[in-house]
Amino acid sequence: MLYASYSRGYKSGGINPPLQPIFAVPDTFAPEFIDAFEVGSKNSFMGGALRLNLTGFYYKYKGLQLSRIIARTSVNDNLDANIYGVEAEAVIRPVRDFQVKLGFSYLHTEVASDKYLSNPRDPSGGRSDVVIIKDIANAAIKRIPGYSQVNAQILLGGRNDRWTARAFVQNLTNNNAITGMSTADASSGLYGNIFTLESRRYGVSFGFRF
Repeated sequence: MLYASYSRGYKSGGINPPLQPIFAVPDTFAPEFIDAFEVGSKNSFMGGALRLNLTGFYYKYKGLQLSRIIARTSVNDNLDANIYGVEAEAVIRPVRDFQVKLGFSYLHTEVASDKYLSNPRDPSGGRSDVVIIKDIANAAIKRIPGYSQVNAQILLGGRNDRWTARAFVQNLTNNNAITGMSTADASSGLYGNIFTLESRRYGVSFGFRF
């Protein structure tokens, strides 16, 4: 089966905290629009022993709403962005009581429009008569590189699903890639936060139905 879909979404704008004229923050932020495109294929082979599903998607944002911290206050900005990716799922069932599921996904994001924002880690704004009393030379990361995560699990079940046993592992390769970051301004001491993938986790679980 082949399919394609298109949808359009809307998120209303709003009002920012009154930080002007001290800080150059707009009084309001605009609505957010998204055009979402998706194509895919669902397939069954060998009498149902193999199922393969493929999906490709493209999201085009106009006025994507993003938050940042100014003077210990959250404000919203708008910018354009594009997101696209693919997803694949395979289900292999050679016999009735044995099944293997495999999944893969790829996601790419990019900023599609220019927007000037002051750097909170450069409060001098380029002025030579300002003294900064904190060493931040190596603290800034402007772009988050791509990363991958591998998860796996084995699931066993009894007749009529009366019992189940599961063993799982999350982040199999113990990847500690950076997934996000935030930066505060001078009023909060120029501190920064870095978020990483959770370290490897594994475990087992059992269930019974009465």
